[in-house]
Amino acid sequence: MSSIWCETCFVVAARSTGYQSGERQFNANIRVVATGTIDSSSGQKRPLVAVGYGPRCVPVMQLTEAAADVCDLLWMIDGSIVEMRQMADLLNHFGPVLDVNGLEADQIVERLSSDYRPDGLATYLDANMTTYAKVAAALQLPFHSLETAEALTDKARQRQVLAEAGVPGPSCHVVTPEQNEGDLAAIESDVGWPAVLKPRSAQGSRYTFLVRDAGHLNELLGALGPTRPDMVLEGYIGDDPQRDAGPYADYVSVETVVSTGVISHLALTGRFPMAENFRETGFFIPAALAEDAISNAEFTNLQDAFNFELNKTGANGGQFEGGWNAAKYAALAQWIDAHPEKLKMPRAEFDAILARKQTPRRTP
Repeated sequence: MSSIWCETCFVVAARSTGYQSGERQFNANIRVVATGTIDSSSGQKRPLVAVGYGPRCVPVMQLTEAAADVCDLLWMIDGSIVEMRQMADLLNHFGPVLDVNGLEADQIVERLSSDYRPDGLATYLDANMTTYAKVAAALQLPFHSLETAEALTDKARQRQVLAEAGVPGPSCHVVTPEQNEGDLAAIESDVGWPAVLKPRSAQGSRYTFLVRDAGHLNELLGALGPTRPDMVLEGYIGDDPQRDAGPYADYVSVETVVSTGVISHLALTGRFPMAENFRETGFFIPAALAEDAISNAEFTNLQDAFNFELNKTGANGGQFEGGWNAAKYAALAQWIDAHPEKLKMPRAEFDAILARKQTPRRTP
């Protein structure tokens, strides 16, 4: 993908601070970059999207390719992380770079001056998500609310929110460095063994352990030390004993997009068996599911069921580019004809909804 831009304006930010890395002076703040680019095909100024970026994110080139015909990018990074100091020059080839290390939300908003005021904000990290939620709120940009960001990054709060919504899950308790043996005994009694110990806020299975019993828990907590962060201890969900041993893990991940309150499940990703301490070893699309799992699947709406069927056959992908349209709803109706048991409403009601969906909207 490519586009031709014109009327490019180059600016230099006034603020300049640096990090000392060996003998190399590092500056990860906004520097000489192209801004205010104009898409020659439309004559409109391209939107600017601020991206919270860090280690193990979506690859830079993949993001820039996806944005090439859509928007310009501004990178927000933590310059205290060695990998990000090393990547700053590369990132600056594709947009301005702002070091947010140590900055509060109001300070980030201040740095995003009028020349760099973003039209959107996205992040692929748990780190700084609550800060970015505050930034987005201050700039009136669509993003997670602060409450949602907290639930996404705090495992204890997340489990509480899910339980309040009626989503079943194993018992989960916070384990702090200050808790005594009595507190731990009460937690152990509720959670049971085996259990999983993990940081309250972290990602990538770091410091995540399968705990056999109370003695093993004390051993792990001792190894983590008194300065360890808050941890959570929750019940372990074992493998399905009826699933045949094979090259695949006995769980899948559901790839989902949530936009303006609409939940769309796009694909089922299969996984290979985990390495020790719950380290993932690879994935593939579509997932390989047993027929009984497919036949027993339940869906919250008909679109999800249709997506699931296409994914099962490997046909998912281009059919859903651009979202749902009249042709796709017609295909859904044909699918319902072949799977009437999936329809949880009167057929007449479904047909009425389908007719409305297939009617083109009048432009204002």
